[in-house]
Amino acid sequence: MTFTFTITYNDALVTSAAARVWWRRIGIRYFVILALLLACEVALLVGGDRSWWAGSLGTLFVLGLALPFAGFFIQRHDSLQKSRALEAGRAEIVLSPAGLRFSRRGEAVEFPWSKLRHVVRYPEYWLVGPTAMRLFILSLDGFPAEAQDFMLQSVREHGGMIA
Repeated sequence: MTFTFTITYNDALVTSAAARVWWRRIGIRYFVILALLLACEVALLVGGDRSWWAGSLGTLFVLGLALPFAGFFIQRHDSLQKSRALEAGRAEIVLSPAGLRFSRRGEAVEFPWSKLRHVVRYPEYWLVGPTAMRLFILSLDGFPAEAQDFMLQSVREHGGMIA
């Protein structure tokens, strides 16, 4: 059984996916740790400590706050560039017993089912990829329900993770 369909990307979809991937990587724990670091920094400064240690903690806090956000904007920018390179924001998807094929403007990327290790489902799109760090977006707009079932079954049969 083979399914061929076209999905459409837009900036809002790509930005939303980038934000969700970023949040999955960072999570609430990261901000709890940053809050504890800030509390230590404030306690040192209120206590009158102006040593290199207090300055180092402050620098660590600022970098800890800035770097993840910079990572988000870089990832978002790269994802937007890729989606804007699509002809009218559309890409063709082919699901077959061999795997998933993503094609645009004559270029194609193929993933056998055994290489698709992660599927993260959201109401408006799925994030799919070989690793939790390298995911691409499958918009559910234009993604037939029977093709979705086929993909989930194929990924499960080959040991992939579905969330």
